Amino acid sequence: MARTCHSGDRLLFADSQTSSLLRVLHRPDLLTVAAGLRLRTDPAPLPVPFRIAPDGAITFSLDIADENLCAVCLRHAAALTDGLAARTDGADPRHLIFRAVFAATRIAVLAAAEDGVILSDTGVFAGAFYAPMLPLADDSAPAPDILAGLWPSLSRLLPEQTRPDMSAADATALHDWLQRCNDCLRPADLLMRQGGDARLKIDPQTGLNPYGCSHRPRPWAITFASTTASFPSERGFAAAEAAGKRLFLACIEDRKDEELRSLARETRSFLAGFHGLPDADHVILAASGTDCELAALAIARTGAGSRPLSSIVISSAETGSGVPLSAQGRHFAQETAHGASVTRGAFIDGFPDTTTIEDLPVRHTDGTPRSAADMARTCQELTARLISSGRHVLLHRLDMSKTGLSAPDGSTLTGLLRQFPEHLDIVIDACQTRFADGQTEAFLAQGYAVMITGSKFFTGPPFCGALLLPGSWYRRAAAGPLPCGLKDYIFRSEWTAGPAAESLPEGVNAGLILRWQASIAEMKAFRAVALDDIRQRLSLFLTTLRQDIAASPDMSRLIPAEDDLPPDITRSIETFFVRSPDSPPGSFLPLGMEAARTLHRWLNADLSDLIPTKEDRHRVAGLLCHIGQPVLIPHPDAQDGQAGALRISAGARLISGEPSHEGMGHARRMDREIADVRRVLQKISLILQHWPALSRADPGPVFCTPAALAYASHAHPTE
Repeated sequence: MARTCHSGDRLLFADSQTSSLLRVLHRPDLLTVAAGLRLRTDPAPLPVPFRIAPDGAITFSLDIADENLCAVCLRHAAALTDGLAARTDGADPRHLIFRAVFAATRIAVLAAAEDGVILSDTGVFAGAFYAPMLPLADDSAPAPDILAGLWPSLSRLLPEQTRPDMSAADATALHDWLQRCNDCLRPADLLMRQGGDARLKIDPQTGLNPYGCSHRPRPWAITFASTTASFPSERGFAAAEAAGKRLFLACIEDRKDEELRSLARETRSFLAGFHGLPDADHVILAASGTDCELAALAIARTGAGSRPLSSIVISSAETGSGVPLSAQGRHFAQETAHGASVTRGAFIDGFPDTTTIEDLPVRHTDGTPRSAADMARTCQELTARLISSGRHVLLHRLDMSKTGLSAPDGSTLTGLLRQFPEHLDIVIDACQTRFADGQTEAFLAQGYAVMITGSKFFTGPPFCGALLLPGSWYRRAAAGPLPCGLKDYIFRSEWTAGPAAESLPEGVNAGLILRWQASIAEMKAFRAVALDDIRQRLSLFLTTLRQDIAASPDMSRLIPAEDDLPPDITRSIETFFVRSPDSPPGSFLPLGMEAARTLHRWLNADLSDLIPTKEDRHRVAGLLCHIGQPVLIPHPDAQDGQAGALRISAGARLISGEPSHEGMGHARRMDREIADVRRVLQKISLILQHWPALSRADPGPVFCTPAALAYASHAHPTE
C-alpha cells in the first residue's frame, strides 16, 4: 500500500513496509540528500541493497532492517541517481556509467565509516554486499583488477539493459580517473571538513569538533554560539550539498578543476556584491579569520618597501589564539589549510623574521574596558613611535571582540592615516561580522581592508574567511610579490588576478567553497528581512536575555547595566560570569577558566541520567545547549585574578529563522527562541546545583540523543 510523505518541497514515495527507510529520514542531512527521490520497496528480497529502475525510481530491498545500513544505502542510491544524470557531450557513455557507479559507492563507504557503521562479509545482507567495496574509501584508487572484480556486483544496482561489460582497458581508465578525482568524491559534510586545520576534525566519540559543533545540521540542539562557531542549518547544509552535487557531476564529466574554479569565482562575486565591491578580484578567500591575517600581512609587506613591518593587534585574547602568530607571519597551527605539516610558531617562508607584533589589551587588569580616549592615545603614540623608528605599521581595528568590544575609534584611524599615508596600512578585524548597516562599505571607502567570516554572525559552518580589498589594497594584491610560503595556505583561484597570483599554486579549496556556500545561503536569508524587523527581533531577544541574566543569582553580566546601550547587531553578544559552586553564602566568586570550559562542555551533554529530579528539570538536563566558548577575562574576585566568561549571542538565524522552524509565525518563533535561551540559563543553574555528582561522571558532549529529539519534536511542531 503506497503512501506519500511530504517535507517542504520534497516528495518521497514509499510503501508502508519501509519503516527503517522512513526512520533514517529523521536525519536532516539525509532528508536533504534524498530530496526529490522516488523511493519504494520490493516485497521480494533483491540480490542487492537497492536497484535503480529504468524510470529513475529507487527500489530498496526489504532485507535492510538495520537503520544504520539503510542510511548508507540511501546515500549510495542518491549519489548514484545524481551520477547517472551526467552529460555525455561526446564522451563514451559507458565510461560515465562506470564513474557514476564507483563514485557513488565510494561516497557510501565513506559515509558508513563516518557514521561508525561496520561493513562486514559476515552478518546482515547489506553489510556483506558493501564489505568488498571498502578499498574505494582509500585516498588512492584501487588497482584496475580490483575495480574490474567489483563491477559484476555493482552493475546489478543498474537496470539490466544499462549494464555495460568492463574490459581491462576500461578498468585502467577508471583507475586513472579515480586518482584524479578521489579528493572531491566525498559526502558534503566530509568535504566541508577539508581545507582547514585540526579545529575542523570530528571526535568520533562525540560526533563534534573542538568547537562543540559539526558540519551536519543539528536542529534538535539549542544553539546561541555564533560568537564561536555554529553547525549549519538545513538551509545551509542544502546549499553546501547542492554545491557538492555540482562538483560530483563535474568529476564524472571529467571537468573537476573547471567547476571548482567556477564555484570559487561565484563565491567571491557574491561576497563582492554583498559588500559593495566592484568585482570578485576585490575578495580574497581564506580558510579562516586567522588565515585572513596572513593575506593582509602579505599585502601590507608590498607597501613596506625596505622598512621592516610591525603589526599592532588589539587584544588578541579576545580575537583568536592564533592571531598573534599569523599577524607576525608565523605558522599558527601544526597543519596548514592545504594539509602541509609545519611547526607552529615558526616563520613562514618569505615572511621576514624582522616582523614584530604589538598586542594592546582592550581591558584593564580588573576586567573593565579601557576608554575610547585611552585606546586612541595608546594607538597614536605606539604608531608614531614605530614609524619614526623606521618601521611600516599594519594597524588592526578590532570590530568586534569575542565579548563585543571595538577599538580604536574611527576618528583615530582617520587621523593616523592622514598623518602617515605612506607608512601605515589599516585592516578591520571584523571576523564576528556584526556590522551596522552600511559599515563595511564605509570602511572600504576609507581605504581600509576588511577581514570577515561567514561562520560567526551569519552562522555558517566553521571555517570560512575572506579579506575584502579597497582599491589601493587590490592593486598591491594583484602586483605582489607574495611570500613563497603563502602557497601552503591559499590557492591562485582564491586570490586577486594578476602577476602576484602566478606565484600561488593551481587548485581550489573545495571544503572552503562548500562552507562559504552554506554561509551564503544564510546571508541571503538575512538580507531578505526588513531592517525594522531585524531591530525589533534583536531588541526583544537581547533585552529579555539581559534581564534574565541580571535577575539570576548564579550569573553576573560582564557589562554593568549603567553602561548599556540599546541592542542591535553591533551589540548582539551577551557575556557573563557564572557563580562558582565554591562561593561562600552571599558572595559571588566567578568560575575559573577550566571550570567554565567544563560547564560549557556539560551544557552540550545529556545529563538526564545524572540529575534524577523533577520532571521539568529532568527535561532541561537532557537538552543539548551550545553557546559561545568561555573567554579568559580579568576579574578581581577570581582565583589568580582571571575568570572564564561564557557568551550567548544572537546570530542571523535568530532573525531570519531556519527550516526547522517551518510552520511557525515570526511571533511564535521568537517566543520559542526566548524560551530556549531561558532553558540554557536553567541548565546552567541546574549544573551548579549538582556540580559534585557531575564532576564524578564528567559527561561529554554528544551530537544527538533521544531526549534532544523528543524535545525538538515537542518544541517545534509544524502547524
